[in-house]
Amino acid sequence: MRDFIERWDFSDVSGRRLLDAIRTTYAFCSDDEIREALGSVARGASSLASHAAAAALCELEGIGDPLATASRLYNESESQMTEPQWFVWIAGYSYNWICNGGLSSCYGDFGDRQFADRIRVYEAIGAIHAASVFHEADRAFGQAGPPLRADQRAAAWTDEIRGKLAALNPRFWACGDEIFTRVFLYSLEHADDFRRR
Repeated sequence: MRDFIERWDFSDVSGRRLLDAIRTTYAFCSDDEIREALGSVARGASSLASHAAAAALCELEGIGDPLATASRLYNESESQMTEPQWFVWIAGYSYNWICNGGLSSCYGDFGDRQFADRIRVYEAIGAIHAASVFHEADRAFGQAGPPLRADQRAAAWTDEIRGKLAALNPRFWACGDEIFTRVFLYSLEHADDFRRR
């Protein structure tokens, strides 16, 4: 079963789709056996398969898609989100936002709260490569790092900073499977915050 999961390479990651395929292919296996196989892939090297395996674990545990839950809760009332819900939302939001506009969009467009948590979130969920790219990006602003307030960051912009951030974009974009695998695993550790409501 583990080999089956490791070969899973559908770019539209769906935990439900993988879980259904496993249950069809390995109809004789128990949920505990499925859980063990998914967990070993999800906790291995970051890949499309680890991402899908972690998403399937969330399905198996009744969480569904924690990114969708966090997004819905953010739209309902950002201020009432628990820390795990906020972390999942900001991890997914910031990755997608940066994929669309590059790292400079994080430094230029994020609100103060989103910006303040940009590294802490990735460290909390265990996306260490993504956090390290942000640490390096912060150094583009010099020894003091970037200002925390958006208006002060806007005043600090230079072409040199934009160039340094642009050079880091491919490294951050390559962290997608790590980020989303870790988001799903982190959600499992905080399952009560993501149970279907």
